[in-house]
Amino acid sequence: MIRLIEGFDACSDDAKYLGKWTAIAASASMASSGGRFNSGYLALTSASTFSRAFDPQPTWVVGFARMTTPTLHPCDILVFADGASEQIVIRNDAAGAIAIDRGSTQLVLSNGGIITPETWAFFEIKVTIADTGGSVLVRINGAEVVAIDNADTKATANASANTITFGGSGNAVAYARYDDIYILDGTGTINDFQGDCRVRTLLPAADDTVQFARSTGAYNYANVDDANPDDDATWNESGTPGDKDLLAFNDLPANPGTIKCIQVSVRARKDDAGARSLRTKVNSGGTEANGAANALGSTYLYYADVFATDPASGAAWAEAAVNSSSYGYESL
Repeated sequence: MIRLIEGFDACSDDAKYLGKWTAIAASASMASSGGRFNSGYLALTSASTFSRAFDPQPTWVVGFARMTTPTLHPCDILVFADGASEQIVIRNDAAGAIAIDRGSTQLVLSNGGIITPETWAFFEIKVTIADTGGSVLVRINGAEVVAIDNADTKATANASANTITFGGSGNAVAYARYDDIYILDGTGTINDFQGDCRVRTLLPAADDTVQFARSTGAYNYANVDDANPDDDATWNESGTPGDKDLLAFNDLPANPGTIKCIQVSVRARKDDAGARSLRTKVNSGGTEANGAANALGSTYLYYADVFATDPASGAAWAEAAVNSSSYGYESL
């Protein structure tokens, strides 16, 4: 099941946008251009990391674009952890080899030259954590570069990981840049490598059906279409359960290829005491689908839900359906 996608394209306000992640180093920074396709990216230096916590799962699949610059240094690339304890670590050395560790024990080391500095590459890593029958498979640009199978991949008492951490560059004057991330678990029908993917970010462009009150202006979409959220400068609000805003978004670029999923993200808070919740929504051809209910706090946070199929057809998304659907949020 697809758990998260991220392209780092919608916002250059580090403090706001990086709040999507569970933990992130202070030295992390975003750029709006210069990414893999001259889009946005996240840069880390030295031992900096960013991570996301989930529920415990034995199998995870993670895809991402990564580039190190200007030279390679020994560093962690991706860490799967059980709480604060490392289960599986994928790292590179200065020669461009990739190692797989169980906790602090090295299980395998590839030949050198697998990673080339100052070159974007798309990594895909699949991990199954188990006492016996565990496995780790690493692909770069679609080619398998290192793997272990039928191995002990469990370093803790639990055969699962609940935190995924992306590593830095290993050196204070070098950068590791990240773009186009997807994270899957081993459940459902979408539970394996997805191939080289690109994450496109679309913003609201018009009202469809709106019921929230506007802080200003004539259109609800105009209060929430900021690439850099302005929080309490312009907003939409409702104190009535069942109120919803459904907004039309900018179209995808023509011929986007296979659409793996869409993810609807909102940034929201409550403005008074008492329990309040909100969920994301999709309306495709009159058929609605809902995200999870999120209990709101008094501080702005991002909430996101992945919709892997078109609710109108139950099948994979087509370009026309993505473009014609409306997306938004509902007060609960």
